[in-house]
Amino acid sequence: MAGRARRQSGGSIRRLKSGRWQARVRERATGRYVTLGTFVTKADADAALTTAKRDVLHGGFVAPERGRVTLAEYADDWLEHHPTLAPSTRNLYRNLLDRHLLPHLGGAALGDIEPTTIERWYGTLGTTTTPGQRAKAYRLMRTVLNHAVKNQRIVRNPCMIDKGGHESTPERPVATIPQVLALAEAMPERLRAAVLIAAFGSLRVGEVAGLRREDVEMATGRVRVVRQVQRLGDGRMVVKEPKAGSQRTVTLPPQVMEVLAEHLKTFTGPDPEDYVFTRPRGSPLHHLYVNRFWRDARTAVAAEDPTLPKDLHFHDLRGTGATLATAEGASLKEVMNRLGHRSTRAALIYQHATEDRDKAIAGLLGKAIDQAKG
Repeated sequence: MAGRARRQSGGSIRRLKSGRWQARVRERATGRYVTLGTFVTKADADAALTTAKRDVLHGGFVAPERGRVTLAEYADDWLEHHPTLAPSTRNLYRNLLDRHLLPHLGGAALGDIEPTTIERWYGTLGTTTTPGQRAKAYRLMRTVLNHAVKNQRIVRNPCMIDKGGHESTPERPVATIPQVLALAEAMPERLRAAVLIAAFGSLRVGEVAGLRREDVEMATGRVRVVRQVQRLGDGRMVVKEPKAGSQRTVTLPPQVMEVLAEHLKTFTGPDPEDYVFTRPRGSPLHHLYVNRFWRDARTAVAAEDPTLPKDLHFHDLRGTGATLATAEGASLKEVMNRLGHRSTRAALIYQHATEDRDKAIAGLLGKAIDQAKG
């Protein structure tokens, strides 16, 4: 038989007709009593009430019904209404949710996801994904649940795996100058200058694709990196600023500028806003298009030069450029300047100090190219 509720300071406990014990806590903000659930023993109900009262006292109590929303419902709403995500990041998160988070835990209520739940999910990912994908998925799960804590859907974030989001990046291979030149020659003519700029200017493929005629200063041998073009997973092309702090001006070796000058005459439209590099029908480059020819070029060069790294990616040309600049005596700050690895504040500090040295680096690279050509 049901018992009378035994009120305590800030809550109450009573026995239901079923024999189970119900605990309720009094919310400080509203003054209403919130049910914490039912428990087999009075001791369990007491323990739950004690914990809830402590959370109320410290401002960390969340009514259990607020955690009834499923992870799928909450994550979808979070992603849809996130105010600052770039299109490429939004596309990445959507892919991670659909492939690695929601199929496993999408139907679970937020309030039912415990540290052990996360540990089991994380362990399952270890058998079905790469270490990098698992780290990205864990970081996204932690981010979504942090937002749920902030939004008072749950009290604590159950993502407590030490270094669960740590992603170790293996060292990427680099090419030699002769290999870069051979790769450029093996590419279609409209992409040869792109290979040289990526290598000797340390530009990302999206930054190469984002160059316009007005960004090229033939008289000074400099290119301005102020935008990048990206292809999203759904096929849409987006144009945006480079990664934070990556806007920069890079001086290219004279030999690269010569190739670029010929490219501008042959493949680039006359308007200042015309893209320097395009596909045959005039649309901007993207990584999938470049990689289609890159793989064949790499195979052709490797047939003649077995020392070419078999897994050399087009993006590795960027690291190749940084390595070559370092070998020619460039300082860490100078290499960072060419790569665009700096904060906005640091960019302002070092902008004028590095312009002359940047030209010198380009000259040194040019000499190295001449030596490689023999």
